[in-house]
Amino acid sequence: MAFLLFDGTCGFCTAAAVWLERRFARRVHTIPWQQADLRALGLTRDEADRSVWWVEPPRRRFASACAIAHALRACRPPWPRVGRALLVPGVRALAELAYHAVSRVRHWLPGRTPACESGWQDVPRIP
Repeated sequence: MAFLLFDGTCGFCTAAAVWLERRFARRVHTIPWQQADLRALGLTRDEADRSVWWVEPPRRRFASACAIAHALRACRPPWPRVGRALLVPGVRALAELAYHAVSRVRHWLPGRTPACESGWQDVPRIP
């Protein structure tokens, strides 16, 4: 069983997670990190707050663009090919740059919320 953890306070992140969820070819728990048992998944709150995560217990954890690549690999065709391509050296480095660029401007993207614009530190979290 795999888990896709995303920032549930961000409308853009939520929309992206829903888009992926609709395309999964296998069972994946798509859940806001604020509602997840982070300790059981081997993550800290700080790690979860920094990026999207793909977790396959007990030990496989991938963050940011690598997490997106693994999520795409779990989707119906043609998305697994895209996911595999994102893991190729060189392409992976570009995917990481793109992921971090998008995360920095997510407050300008469709689905944005005040949480996206004000910064993660200012957003109340579920304990």
